[in-house]
Amino acid sequence: MNKLFSVLLLFVLSSGYAQKSIVYYNSDNEVTDAEHSYFYKVGIKEGNIYRDSIVSYYTLSNRIRSQEKYNENGLREGMYREFYENGNLKIAGNYSGGKRSDTFMYWYENGKPYMTLLFPSETREISQWEDINYKIEDYWDSLGNQTVKNGDGFCDGYIDVGYDRERIHEKGNVKSGLRDSIWIGTINNKVVIRETYEKGEFVDGVRFDAEKEITYTDLATMAEYKGGLDAMVKFLNATVKYPKDARKQGIQGVVFTSFIIDVNGLDKVTVVKGVYPSLDDEAVRVIKMMKWKPAKYRGKAVRSRYVFPLKFKLGS
Repeated sequence: MNKLFSVLLLFVLSSGYAQKSIVYYNSDNEVTDAEHSYFYKVGIKEGNIYRDSIVSYYTLSNRIRSQEKYNENGLREGMYREFYENGNLKIAGNYSGGKRSDTFMYWYENGKPYMTLLFPSETREISQWEDINYKIEDYWDSLGNQTVKNGDGFCDGYIDVGYDRERIHEKGNVKSGLRDSIWIGTINNKVVIRETYEKGEFVDGVRFDAEKEITYTDLATMAEYKGGLDAMVKFLNATVKYPKDARKQGIQGVVFTSFIIDVNGLDKVTVVKGVYPSLDDEAVRVIKMMKWKPAKYRGKAVRSRYVFPLKFKLGS
């Protein structure tokens, strides 16, 4: 499973008026050092946010791994390309506001076509479910046999769209690009999920986990503060302390923090966009005290990244 992470700046290279950072990652997308890295990213950063064009390379071969672009908010925007280490193209598509947009094409490592997925765009809405918000336009098995053509057929393989989830082998009918009827998912040939769809809409599912069955009627649920929104507001009002130095200088604004929520609590709390050192520190202190319920996907608690804005405003 790919793990979410915060970015660590290891060193900086001068490049004209901008600063380019080099950050090393292991095969699980976790920040590491050069010696233990699988790939590294090169690009402009402001704080913890990438900007503009970013290129990554495989550490051992120094061959290009990916090309991507980020907008001013640190979200992927525009062209995205990913390559296998042998140089063959792996994924090609475009992002809009951090989400896949329109047509994405995938290939096997040997260069043969893998699948074509259609994601939402300005003129296309597909599903209310974030994790299956795409159409399966074409699909080929590893032997080169096309089993889904122009949105119709039978899918039997991995539909890996890059989410931080389990890698599940799935099989089921595809009609007009959408999942239909019963879909079965396996890991190491063991059935782990059984889901029902009706013309692309998720109906219900069952997870077979450690000799017990977990029924779910929501494909995915977001992480939420324990007790709900009212409890969170009450906690913030009682906990946030306006730093004296910032108050004295009349400094106010919104501190954007990022953190990971999992079954064990919070992890990797960082400031994505700060305002002033003492305000940033106070935001991190408060966030670390918050209690959250983890997100769920297919009946199982999963790690998820959350961006939380904390507003500091002086009274009149």
